[in-house]
Amino acid sequence: MLHSFSNNFFKIEARVVILRYLLQSMLPFSLALTRMRQQDFQKLERLLAVFLWGSAEDGRAKVAQAAWRRVALPLDLGGAGVWSLHLFQKALMAKLVLNSIDVPSSLWSSILWGIHVIFQEMEVKPLFLQLSLRWLVDFEPSHWVLWCRKRWTAGTHRRDSFFLWRLLNKAFFTGSRAALIQVVDGVCSCCGRFLEDLSHLFFLCPNRRGFWESFSTLFPPLVGFVRAVSDGEPFLLALNTVLMMRKGARVFYLLVISRALRFIWRVQCAQVFRGVTPVLSCNQPLLEAAEVMLAQFSRSGEARRRVLKKALGFFLGVGSLIPYEYVLQITGLV
Repeated sequence: MLHSFSNNFFKIEARVVILRYLLQSMLPFSLALTRMRQQDFQKLERLLAVFLWGSAEDGRAKVAQAAWRRVALPLDLGGAGVWSLHLFQKALMAKLVLNSIDVPSSLWSSILWGIHVIFQEMEVKPLFLQLSLRWLVDFEPSHWVLWCRKRWTAGTHRRDSFFLWRLLNKAFFTGSRAALIQVVDGVCSCCGRFLEDLSHLFFLCPNRRGFWESFSTLFPPLVGFVRAVSDGEPFLLALNTVLMMRKGARVFYLLVISRALRFIWRVQCAQVFRGVTPVLSCNQPLLEAAEVMLAQFSRSGEARRRVLKKALGFFLGVGSLIPYEYVLQITGLV
């Protein structure tokens, strides 16, 4: 709308009045509930400044006669009385927080307290919740890994990091989600006895337990992780046993776990969409992990090579499951 008016259509005084009423007519709740980035505020204020001070015939903005922070001051402080979007949003958010404390019986207060205070009774969609905001309001210890993601994704492939991110944020369309929108009954397609949520799909299904038991037999350091997820412990807490390892071992076991989880997901998709039931075996995830680490080793820097070299050394103990050419390549790198 602002660009539809030419510079000669309104005087600058009229443009100031238009800006005042335009900003005052914006919905307060939309600004309070939508957290914008600083770059977006700067872009909007630049557009408002171009409308206020005008633009040349070729479309370039004219030189501003005063800084926008000066224009956005109230009239009694020497400004033009135009609202600052950034300060206005901060004031609205502070008002909502104050109202939730001052009037605890209101609907808005009950929603906020139900989400962030009283045992987190109300669930927020994980994909639309900023981790920085969650860190400020949620101190439940099982979520600490989310804010150390640079640590647990170091050395892993981008696909594996994103897959773990999806798992931690519950970004999978499982049977339990389908049951909520009444698409299917939500029962596991493998065992047909339990509700198919993420824990059941990847760890607790009877068809998955044997797969993870073979992993714990193959890799003794993963016994604690497998026992934890098999007992129904949250994935984040179970992953702590892997995160406490040395860097080379951590890179290797995170890669193996992520490849195993991706393999389970592929098997599940093949069974649901194609009617095929592949055999769950440790060989395929291990081969994929070996290929990824060899590819990363060939194009990494010297410091990263040393870490990958230590991680590749863990493959020497499982040579019976890896083709002979892989064993030769890995042995030559260690």
